[in-house]
Amino acid sequence: MTQFLSLKVPKQLNHPLFFPEKEIIIETEHYAAWSESIPFEAFPFEVLYLNEVVSYTPWTKGAEHVKEILENWKQIKTECRLLFSERKAGQTLELMKKGHQLIFGSSFLVAWKACDAESLAGANGVLPYDSGKCD
Repeated sequence: MTQFLSLKVPKQLNHPLFFPEKEIIIETEHYAAWSESIPFEAFPFEVLYLNEVVSYTPWTKGAEHVKEILENWKQIKTECRLLFSERKAGQTLELMKKGHQLIFGSSFLVAWKACDAESLAGANGVLPYDSGKCD
């Protein structure tokens, strides 16, 4: 049976680029294990973990998932380059958002612990590419 949970966006992940709403609905079945068939959502494992919902924690086995994340990143990069070369920059927003989510999410895998979006964002609220500020 499919179970959906309505969860508050944890303060550590609260950023309007990724979570315009204060609550999200997650189908927990998808996140019991790592799978390529997981629908793309912003930081689902981290949201579950920070809401103290038992689920798979990919950062405990980060090395196993880095290759897949890198392949996703390369695909996004290729698609964005093509759109920019065709002067279709307006069509890149969702791809660029997904790319930022991969970069930020990978900091969880590399650091093996949850990172804080608030401390990563500068005074202007922009998330930098430096993932060195983790708990």
